[in-house]
Amino acid sequence: MTFHANPTPLIMKEPFEPEASQKPITQPFDIELNSDRRAEERKNYDKLIKEREIHEQQRHREEEAERLAAEEKDFLELRKKLVHKAQPMKVLRAFEVKQSSKALTQPMSPSFKPLPSQRRNLHQIHNNVPEQ
Repeated sequence: MTFHANPTPLIMKEPFEPEASQKPITQPFDIELNSDRRAEERKNYDKLIKEREIHEQQRHREEEAERLAAEEKDFLELRKKLVHKAQPMKVLRAFEVKQSSKALTQPMSPSFKPLPSQRRNLHQIHNNVPEQ
């Protein structure tokens, strides 16, 4: 028994060619992606934040300028106040020396007494001193 292969039908046939469809061509919808919408919202939000920041910086610069002007004004006022201006001399009554009606104090010599602990030490010192 010998092996014989069957003939291949694909070699004999024409290749497959698809037919053109009778349906109309599909038009894509104009879709709006959520990410695109969110990106537009974020861009508007960033623009608003940037405007606020610029406005805040401008306000801060104006406040700083006002503060510096007020400091300069205060400094100039202080300098004016520090300048010495002569005051007119006050007219006073003439000073009269009057004799006192009190008696003069009589001077007295102080009487120093040693403290008790010092008395004991003095007593010991006087007793231990050899007589000559």
